[in-house]
Amino acid sequence: MAKSPLLIPSFLQTLIDLHKLFRKIKRTPILIGGLAVSLISKARSTQDIDLVVVLNDDDLEKVFSLCGDFNFKPRLSDALNFARQRHVLLLKHTKTE
Repeated sequence: MAKSPLLIPSFLQTLIDLHKLFRKIKRTPILIGGLAVSLISKARSTQDIDLVVVLNDDDLEKVFSLCGDFNFKPRLSDALNFARQRHVLLLKHTKTE
């Protein structure tokens, strides 16, 4: 049986840092994707964490200005404009890369 990704320390640390980041800007993300399925069903193999969170333009700017404080960095050089246009926030956790 596959080991739940939540039991892997890197996933747990990343989730903790995500929680701290979004708590700082007073937003509540919702866990979706393979990790969410692992919580309610059998474990799935996954290499990323998918979230849905409602952010306005000011929130996006806050996320990018604070992401380094919570061990994240943008995955693209123009990540803020990418996020504004596509409604996708691409971050990499620096402690677990």
